[in-house]
Amino acid sequence: LETDAVASQVKGSPSLHPVPTADLSARIESQAKAALEHQQKAKQLERQIRELQFQLGEREKAKQRSEIDMQRLVSRAKRLEAHVKDLESSEQKLTSANHRLERELGSLRTRTASPAYN
Repeated sequence: LETDAVASQVKGSPSLHPVPTADLSARIESQAKAALEHQQKAKQLERQIRELQFQLGEREKAKQRSEIDMQRLVSRAKRLEAHVKDLESSEQKLTSANHRLERELGSLRTRTASPAYN
């Protein structure tokens, strides 16, 4: 009885029915084509990933160079500001000295011009 039951299951099983060779060939070819397309797409995506990683690395390097340049420029600006303050201070001192000398000169002129010195 068991063999009859197994035999009837085998006969009714769709996977055990013979499939035409052309259908199998077409399926295999279709699967191979799909696998090749997936492989090509995967390679293309890998190339894109490598390119994007390279671009990211280049941008990071550019960012670091920009930060270094910015630090240099800020430092230079601070030095220039300090230099300008020194120059302004020197100018104020020179202006004060010039006014003092002009007053002394004026005083000397008035002394030399006055009759007591003549």
